[in-house]
Amino acid sequence: MSTLLLALRMQVATVTVRVKEMLLLLFPVIDLKKRLRNLVSSFFLCKRSFHKTHLRRFRELAIIMNIRKRFLPQGDNDD
Repeated sequence: MSTLLLALRMQVATVTVRVKEMLLLLFPVIDLKKRLRNLVSSFFLCKRSFHKTHLRRFRELAIIMNIRKRFLPQGDNDD
């Protein structure tokens, strides 16, 4: 009976070691996924703020051009 118990313990120990090895292999992948997710989300936040800024500048420029069109004589093109 003790030989069977010893063999069972050895199998459990082997499985435990293999599971630990697999987890150690997976941790860098999980960390990489987390880093990639953070990188992508920060990229989209930067892209979003970039587009908001340029959209605001484009609107401001359109307003300025409309004001110039209204108040400057048509023949005066100083651009």
